[in-house]
Amino acid sequence: MVEISRHQTEEPVPEDLREPYEAALAQLPALAAAAASRPWDEPMLQSVLGAIAVAKGPAEVAEAAAELTLEVAREFLEWFAER
Repeated sequence: MVEISRHQTEEPVPEDLREPYEAALAQLPALAAAAASRPWDEPMLQSVLGAIAVAKGPAEVAEAAAELTLEVAREFLEWFAER
C-alpha cells in the first residue's frame, strides 16, 4: 500500500496533493463498508483490513493487518496465548 510505504520511507505528501490525498484516505472505511455485502476471499480481507487501518491508525498496524493471512493469524494467536 502506498501509505504504508510512504511512512516507511518518511516521504512527505507534496503540499499541492495533501488535501485530496487525505480526503481519499478518509474515504477508505466507507468504501470498505460498501463492499461488505459481497463475499470476500482472503486477499480481499487483508486489503480491507489494511485500508481501514491505514485510514484510522498507525501505518505499522495497517502493515500488520495487510499481512494477516489465516496462517499468520493462527501463529499469532498461538504465540499470544503462550505469553
